[in-house]
Amino acid sequence: MRKPENETQDCEAIDWSGLRAAKDRAVKFLKAQLSDGNFGLTCMGSDGLPRFSHQKGHVFSGYFIARALGHDISETDRALLVTRIMSEEYKGLWGYSPPAPYVSRPHVKFLVDADDTSFAIRTCRQLGLHKSSDRLLVFHRNRWSRWLVKFGLTTLLPKFVARGGFRTFASRAHAGLAIDATPVNNLQLHSEVNLNVFLALQGTALQNAIDDRLIFESQHEDGYWHSYFYPSRYYATWLALELIRDQPAFEALRIRAHHFLLSSQSNDGTWGDLGDPYQTALACCALAACDETGTSITRAVSFFLKSQLNDGAWATDCKIWEFHATEDDVWQAFDSNRVITTSLVLCVLRHLMETIPAEPNNLQVENE
Repeated sequence: MRKPENETQDCEAIDWSGLRAAKDRAVKFLKAQLSDGNFGLTCMGSDGLPRFSHQKGHVFSGYFIARALGHDISETDRALLVTRIMSEEYKGLWGYSPPAPYVSRPHVKFLVDADDTSFAIRTCRQLGLHKSSDRLLVFHRNRWSRWLVKFGLTTLLPKFVARGGFRTFASRAHAGLAIDATPVNNLQLHSEVNLNVFLALQGTALQNAIDDRLIFESQHEDGYWHSYFYPSRYYATWLALELIRDQPAFEALRIRAHHFLLSSQSNDGTWGDLGDPYQTALACCALAACDETGTSITRAVSFFLKSQLNDGAWATDCKIWEFHATEDDVWQAFDSNRVITTSLVLCVLRHLMETIPAEPNNLQVENE
């Protein structure tokens, strides 16, 4: 899905060498952060004090780093990521934070979750390491599917697994799709988590567990996909568009999302909060899943080249995720180490460099 050719008129060129240099600086920054172990997220409660998940979430961040580095990843980088993932594995599953030495009974259900397990599986796939998706069925809403996993009858899963969606946490509570964030709704089904699970299942023997109804139901009429834990409207939209890419049955959803993305871009080429690299990169990644290469992307790239920091990173003040721990305490995570934002921007730069000829001065952006 591409923009009309006439939308590239009245343009000026972006220097290819500047784009390449920005990519190289970003790669160097991410490798340094990975080597130093500085790729966790800041996590603060409503009182402004750190919570248990403070400077954790390395499995979550690792997915973005692995994807952004791409063919620039070294064996040392790969070993660091694999070691981190394996060290946080808990009975074939993962959570946002490594399990604490002692967890009270009410909080045991939060040890692992479908979202981080999916990220771990997808990162391993990115690194060429196989991790079975079978254990994700622990979070399935259907009791029969969970029963097959519990009793080790995994060979029956491809034939008998049912649709119905996945809880974020392995709770026995009655679960439906939840949009409004509350402590009670944490135990329900959440749009962006299911999209992530579906991406982990796509192309596997369990892909028939992907519930098309949830994909349809969780898109807002304006074109974006609802997100429960991640405040940005572009986050779940990116996941959804990657999931339904090249699938004719979802063409109407894709067209609606594409229109939403193009219409919500600001005059300075950014999305979300004015001048924010994180939300802009998310929107660009979503457009890339629509095979967009027009001026909407190149205008954003022009912004990225101007806003890159001296150390090669991009920074944001936006919340990456939030968790309603209690009625009075909301945990909020921030990209203090700048790895999520830098990884996403790097993905956008790579997308543009891979879809155009490698010649100087051939990137076009609209004159302001």
